[in-house]
Amino acid sequence: MTRNASGSGTEHPASADKQPPRRDAEQPERLIVRITRYQPFIDIVSDRRKIVNAALLITLVTCLIFMALLAIVLTVKRIYPYNDIQTNALGAMTIKDEDKEVTYWLFNTAELWANSGIAVKRGDVLTIRASGLSHSAIHHLQEDTENNSRLRDPWSDTEGFHASAQRDPLRARWRIIPQQKQDALLMQVIPGGIANSGTVDVRHLTAFSLTEDGAHETNDLYLIGKERTELHINQDGILHFAVNDIVLTPDIIYEMVLDNLHCIGGAEPAVDRFIREFRAQHPAGQGWNFDKSRERNFRLFEALGKEPALCALYRARNGACYNFGPYPALDGQEPCNTLSRNEMSYYNEQRYYNAWYDDNVGSFLIVVERKK
Repeated sequence: MTRNASGSGTEHPASADKQPPRRDAEQPERLIVRITRYQPFIDIVSDRRKIVNAALLITLVTCLIFMALLAIVLTVKRIYPYNDIQTNALGAMTIKDEDKEVTYWLFNTAELWANSGIAVKRGDVLTIRASGLSHSAIHHLQEDTENNSRLRDPWSDTEGFHASAQRDPLRARWRIIPQQKQDALLMQVIPGGIANSGTVDVRHLTAFSLTEDGAHETNDLYLIGKERTELHINQDGILHFAVNDIVLTPDIIYEMVLDNLHCIGGAEPAVDRFIREFRAQHPAGQGWNFDKSRERNFRLFEALGKEPALCALYRARNGACYNFGPYPALDGQEPCNTLSRNEMSYYNEQRYYNAWYDDNVGSFLIVVERKK
């Protein structure tokens, strides 16, 4: 717009040469944004070599931390080991750690198949160690010590001992494990249902039992002595312990009485004839059990009392064979020791199968180790 001299003005379009030139092909401006806050991280992840080095560094630091923690844990465990201690109602104490469990139990050697309360399962592998002393005849021990005489029967450790009395080679065949040392420590696994029933199962008194169908059933017995390692358990049950002596079941009494009769008879035809005929009249077989065997023994002692010649042989030679003791003095009667009435007939009458255990004295400390 221009003005004249009078001050008025008229609008005139601006001339084209006053406007800036326009470029038809002008490029648009670009906005570049730079993020610098995480630039070191971006530089690392964009470089493969740096990524590898960082991963190795992290792994190394992690391993060092793990090894330091492991060393601390092992040191603490060595100084303050973790143990879980438990006891059962029968006096066994079990100490458990991460690797194994060890059970300690004090066994009274006067008990026949004493229940330790230690439960095992089939496939368990045990290490059993035992120590202590036992004496097999407390009455002999008392008599010998009162008289200041050498002991007739020695104190025995868990390995047992070789009895030296004249009768012992004959009696050794009737021990729980025949011909093994007397008073050696034995172990048996008895099923839990039987062990916890509170009653004595006569099938587990000896190494085997006679079943109702006449078959012999072998029990799960182990000779322990001082130590048994890598002992594999064949069935579930409870550990029971006894020393190796004679259990006076009716069958054992029967065999010992006849064997003693054979010993004192020598070559006497009457003796062999009596044994042969009595065995033929009372064959062991189907249907025999504890009580039926006991009734058979009553008939045996009755039959022996009717044989005066055999009774005379017993009076003359019993001391050189099994040397059975007398029938005890009861109700004011004098002790009696005859072929038909002696300690064996008394044990049979009284069902006193553990008579030769009740006079034991001593104890064994038994240690049972089981790996987890």
